[in-house]
Amino acid sequence: MLLAYISIISAAVVRLPGVQSDLFGDDLALLFLLAGIVYDLVTQRRVHPAYVGGAALLVVSVPLRLMVSRTETWRAFAELVTR
Repeated sequence: MLLAYISIISAAVVRLPGVQSDLFGDDLALLFLLAGIVYDLVTQRRVHPAYVGGAALLVVSVPLRLMVSRTETWRAFAELVTR
């Protein structure tokens, strides 16, 4: 549940007034990931394997999303969907 929330928080953050960068939302999401890891380490003395795998996928998705979002194919798809 927490990983699902973290995966969508960057979209909400970059829509806040005054936020200029897509990376700020992703940085905030990574801070939430770090907080979850620290919480697991403090309370359980280990990080749950599902959290490790989900966190790794979220971290890898950041540069991939940024690369794909700048392609002409993605822009054409977004234009088609938003009509």
